[in-house]
Amino acid sequence: MATTSTLTDSRVDDIIVHETALTNTAINDIAGGATTLYSIQIVNGIGSVFYLKIYDANSATASDAPDVIIELAASATKTYSIPDGLAFATGVSARCVSEAGTGGTTSPGGGNVAVTFIMS
Repeated sequence: MATTSTLTDSRVDDIIVHETALTNTAINDIAGGATTLYSIQIVNGIGSVFYLKIYDANSATASDAPDVIIELAASATKTYSIPDGLAFATGVSARCVSEAGTGGTTSPGGGNVAVTFIMS
């Protein structure tokens, strides 16, 4: 996993967080506390379906129930725009697994899953 966080412009509070290889091991509290999520881009470089699980929490594991689950088809790229934003009161944590539903512990195999979040 390689996570980078970039301030979009010094005049606004928007940040871009990019993870090049999201796995079962969560990236935790990626905004550093409460935030609003405005965009998610997911690039599935794998030849199978996977699930992005997003949590309103400072950390996340397979035993935690996600607040958002996004399914992405094999070898697909998808961008979700949320014009009014999706508020997270505690923080944003995310992980990626091969299983649907609230659990799952199998990291996607056979390639990289890249995720980019835009939040403020």
